[in-house]
This record gives sequence, structure tokens and C-alpha cells, in this order.
Amino acid sequence: MIPTQEHPGQYWRSSDPADIWLNEAGAESPTLITCQTPQGGTATVRVDDLKFIGAGLFGDGRPCLGGGNVNWTGASYRYGVYLVHKPYSGLAVVILQSSGGGVEGLMLSSTTSVETWEHLAATSKPEML
Repeated sequence: MIPTQEHPGQYWRSSDPADIWLNEAGAESPTLITCQTPQGGTATVRVDDLKFIGAGLFGDGRPCLGGGNVNWTGASYRYGVYLVHKPYSGLAVVILQSSGGGVEGLMLSSTTSVETWEHLAATSKPEML
């Protein structure tokens, strides 16, 4: 991933279809993202090492089932699916979620994670991914 910044002082964003808003707006591009792991720990990944494979995008807001005044939030939640090399064990999947609360990451590194997410990214529409 190569982060871009439209104007100085604005948040850095991913330069891929997921358009993830990173948590930093300084003069220097962000270099690290801390991700949660399914085991309850954390993993730090280098932004430069993230290879984009898919975007999870919900599109425009729309009414919820059952009526009422509440709408789906649409594009306020965005997901990017990336591959990253994990030292000593090979490729892993990083899923970044961008919302009004900032960016959060999840690293999946089980033996089937990469193949599963590559298949899902290649065969699913962004609304499904």
C-alpha cells in the first residue's frame, strides 16, 4: 500500500479501491499499523508491505428492513483486504476496517486464510466481501 494525502493536514488514505482512511494526518506518511489477532494479541505490520487483494464496500446508505427512520450506514464503513508476509510463517491476511472511529486491523494467519480470502476477493462483489 502506498498512502496518499490529498492536502497537507488531511488524513492519509490507501491508494486502492478500498480507500481506507488511516489514523494519521501529519506531514509524514504512516509506516505501521497495529492489528488484532484471533488469539487476543497484536501484530504490527508495515504499511509498505500490504498488498491489496479486495475491497468490502457497502455503497450508499439505505433503509433497514422493518421500516423506521434508521438507515444502513452505507459507505461510512469500508474494508480493505491485504496480503502481508509474516516473519517465519509466510503470508497472512490483514483486514483493515475504516469508519468514523478510525482504522482497525485484524491479522489472520491460519494455514488456509490466504487461499480463502484470495478466492473470496476474486469471486465476490465488493458489497458481499
